[in-house]
Amino acid sequence: MTTQVKEQLQSIHVHVPHHRSRYMLSQWEHICVIVTIGKNIDISMDAKGQIIELTMQPDTTDVIDLQRCASFIQAVILGFSIPVARVLLNRDNVYVDSINFTDINAEQQIPKQLDTNLLCRNINKTKSDIEQSTNTSIHMDNTKIYILGSTMCIKNYKDHLGQLISLYTRN
Repeated sequence: MTTQVKEQLQSIHVHVPHHRSRYMLSQWEHICVIVTIGKNIDISMDAKGQIIELTMQPDTTDVIDLQRCASFIQAVILGFSIPVARVLLNRDNVYVDSINFTDINAEQQIPKQLDTNLLCRNINKTKSDIEQSTNTSIHMDNTKIYILGSTMCIKNYKDHLGQLISLYTRN
């Protein structure tokens, strides 16, 4: 690896949306301990709370740790709890994927009377059962479903979701 590439990989900036700044500030100490002590990565946030900078310490051995910490921070920003997002730090082949509700509506040809809010409520009813059966963690907001898990588990979740939606559209 050339020194120029190595220097570029020594820090990563993660943008924090305005509506998540307060939450990130409230969890900041916990996040700092996990990232700094667990992975030997320096972490800092600007005064406005809009950008988090992750920087490799001299004794950090692996550049992958820097990327894993950025993925962990991004998962917390998306709304996953810290213990759930911490999986991203320690395991390979675990990532966050997302599904747009508009994509689901188009794929499943959902009638217009079954709006996004109703779909979200129905999915929320069975959320814990689906999470346990597919080994994933799910977080929903107004427009997307975020799924944290391995590649196979995420595929399994998407299959379950398709079956659930077809059940809800029949009723």
